Amino acid sequence: MKKIGISLLSAAAILGFTPAQAQMDHSYVSLKAGYSSTGIMDSSWDSSKGGIYESVGVVSFAFGGRFNKTFRSEVEFTLRTPWENEFIDGVGDTLKTSLSSYNFMANGYYDFGTGPIKPFVGAGIGFSINQLENEWIGFGSSKENHTKFAWQVMAGINFAVNDNMNLELSYRYFQMDDYKLGVDTSGRIDADIVSNEFLVGLSYKF
Repeated sequence: MKKIGISLLSAAAILGFTPAQAQMDHSYVSLKAGYSSTGIMDSSWDSSKGGIYESVGVVSFAFGGRFNKTFRSEVEFTLRTPWENEFIDGVGDTLKTSLSSYNFMANGYYDFGTGPIKPFVGAGIGFSINQLENEWIGFGSSKENHTKFAWQVMAGINFAVNDNMNLELSYRYFQMDDYKLGVDTSGRIDADIVSNEFLVGLSYKF
């Protein structure tokens, strides 16, 4: 339990809160799942050639603590199903890409109101562990592992089911900056990997 407390205080510190402010009122766990539209933005790739957004599944688990009526903080692990896409270069060669990601984030939330229905906003920073598989059709394939900085912003509504359990409906924007996809004679495709996610979750406080 001591290690958990240290982790939560570290998450609060990362998000700009001092240990003096981080007097935990109660702890909670949460489980979320939903739909993610994942793609590339600010890319060196010609978007008219494809390789934009694809639908993937997302699930996350978090452990957190509430420090007052409005602020809570958590550490979160998120898994997304592989993002798969296909690109065609200027001479007609085809690149197939599959990206699997595991994210570890420190999040902070601000809750509005004190009733059974509470809107909220939040933000988080952390890192993403990724496995990238590239296949140039007719030219071979490769596998690479990368760890990238990541950030996210969230908004949603919590509905109190009872004194200990909440139902959550939320939206999340997630981004990994400056990711390099594939490689050919002209170099790599530079892109920011972004996700627009719609989630349903349950949290239990104790």
